[in-house]
Amino acid sequence: MSKTPYFSYIKYLLITFICFSPTRLPAVLTKLSLFKNEKQEIYLLGDYHKENSEIVLPQYTIIRQALNCFEQQGTKCKVFIEVPHHFKVNNPTNNRSLLLSVSNFLHTTSFNHVSWADSEIRKHISGAMDIMLPGCSIPDKDTDFFYEFQGKKYPFISLTFDHVQQEYFKWHQKITAIKQLYPPKIQALFDEKLIEVVEVFQNLKKFLIRYNVSKDESILDAVMKLQEEYNEVSERLAYYFCRQHLMDLGSCLFNIMLFHQVLSAQSYDKIVVITGSVHTDELAELLYKIGYTYKGSIDTKDTPLLPEDLIALNNSVNKLTYPLLSIVYSRLCLHK
Repeated sequence: MSKTPYFSYIKYLLITFICFSPTRLPAVLTKLSLFKNEKQEIYLLGDYHKENSEIVLPQYTIIRQALNCFEQQGTKCKVFIEVPHHFKVNNPTNNRSLLLSVSNFLHTTSFNHVSWADSEIRKHISGAMDIMLPGCSIPDKDTDFFYEFQGKKYPFISLTFDHVQQEYFKWHQKITAIKQLYPPKIQALFDEKLIEVVEVFQNLKKFLIRYNVSKDESILDAVMKLQEEYNEVSERLAYYFCRQHLMDLGSCLFNIMLFHQVLSAQSYDKIVVITGSVHTDELAELLYKIGYTYKGSIDTKDTPLLPEDLIALNNSVNKLTYPLLSIVYSRLCLHK
């Protein structure tokens, strides 16, 4: 059945809304935590995906100075960053993204003791999440927006739920193989998370069947169908349920692989993880379960961490009592 002009107009409005709403912009740090064992320290820096361009530069400057300080001290440090895939492909110089700013700095700076890796594994799933989430910061025209897969670029509008499904299968298979590298206690944690991600994937499949969404259907068209055809009161949440299933699937896979990346960096003195706070929270739980000591955290919820927040740290309950914030406040980076 051909699309009516009205349908095309509604699609244009939807794309415009996705393009210009600010709620999906990768943004600023709001949470800091430290875990430690007898060999290394792990700094978890969680960001909140909301635009605040005024604080991105100060936070970026502090992190950059701290990493330079680690290098000067000869401290062996590994940095893992969740670099938003579609910014990386389509807008790699976006200075509103702290994650991109830090990764670009590391990419263009020659270090002997500090190295980094991009922790983002989601390409199709991330693209689907961006389409489904109001506020994704994509370029003005959907035909100018691309995602990258196996070294090639594909247009935004070609993404389907089958792409999402194939990416799930790929990472599920890899995780199943990776877990064999670890002792039984850690394998059990991988098994627990694999059960969780399978359940999430099955929930997404059931949803697509219930709402008659073909796996070969464009995700953008599926969004339109969910918003146009299921607009009765009892079905109004269909669109939001779909995007939540995608978010859950992407987060589960990302969290498992981030855990593996951190476990694979045992030769480093310090590990710095910079991702969305939902991922650092999950990682914190896993680190605690395998024996890392929790040293404390500071959480400002949805407001940015400022240097004065860090200076004020003292021995009170709920405040960090260990001089751990060298990664976010350069004055403290002399601590080793």
